[in-house]
Amino acid sequence: MLQSLRRDYAGTSAFFYLDVSLPETLRRHGSRPQRSEFTPDQMREWYRERDLLPDAYETVIGEDSPLEATVRQVLRQPRLLQHEPVTTRTTTAASIRDDPHDRGR
Repeated sequence: MLQSLRRDYAGTSAFFYLDVSLPETLRRHGSRPQRSEFTPDQMREWYRERDLLPDAYETVIGEDSPLEATVRQVLRQPRLLQHEPVTTRTTTAASIRDDPHDRGR
């Protein structure tokens, strides 16, 4: 699906892979409001270490990447900020979590 999206979309596209170990994934999941929607055992079944797309289209972001650096990288790589004025805003985990456009993550 993602490969066909990349091929068929004429605009700017970029793919990112957050490379997070299973223990860190489980730790982060435990802090989410949606943590009761599925169990750690279910996550263990789904988890695939380094489950990258073929052809190296993704930018890999390590689990040690600070939130603000990750956000900057995602916005800069596909040149999303080229056509908009850059405004300075402090990005926090809470502001991303509470963003109404980011529901279901």
